[in-house]
Order: sequence, then C-alpha cells, then structure tokens
Amino acid sequence: MIGHIYRIIHLESDIQYVGSTFNGPRKRWQQHKKHYREWLSDKHRGMAIYQYFHQHGIDTFKLILIKTYEVEDRTHLEAYEKLWINKLNCVNKNNPFRITKLYNKQYFLCPEI
Repeated sequence: MIGHIYRIIHLESDIQYVGSTFNGPRKRWQQHKKHYREWLSDKHRGMAIYQYFHQHGIDTFKLILIKTYEVEDRTHLEAYEKLWINKLNCVNKNNPFRITKLYNKQYFLCPEI
C-alpha cells in the first residue's frame, strides 16, 4: 500500500499540523476543508488545526506532501506519522496506533482561543 505523510502549514507563521492518508494529498486537503466547514456547523468533530483555520482563515493554509511510503497497513503509516509529529513542532499529537488514535486523541489547544 502507498501512504502519504503531509503537513498543513500556515503561510504567515510557524503553525503546522502533520497527518497521513492513503487517498493522496489533494483529496485529503479537500476532505480537511469539507470537515472544517462541517465543524463550524457542529456536524464534525474538531481537529487541532481547525481552531487555527478559524482564527487565521483557511485560505492562509496550504497542504504540503512530506513523504510517500510503501507500508503494510494503516498502523504502519501512522507510525511514520508519529515520527514526523515528534520531529516537527506541530499543533497535533497523535498516538500512532489506530485503536488509541480513535479513542484517545490528544491535541495541543490554540493558546489564543
């Protein structure tokens, strides 16, 4: 399987979010924008970056591909995601293993809000 690690960066500061996807960066960016709009209407759970989208405007953010990996499964991809989260100063903090990621996500909150 081919998986992608990406980061969403704010073009005017050092705010960044790291994520992973099997769908490809362009499709994942469209999903983030759709989910952000749903979050604004209380129809989707929030992600750490959404507070920053709201504060700075989603148009001031850009998704950048970090690296593409050949992986065995989602857990393998999420382990790479965790490595990048630990390497970069991000607004999110995820456990790389799916069961924990689903039920125990932890995020750094935006200090300005």
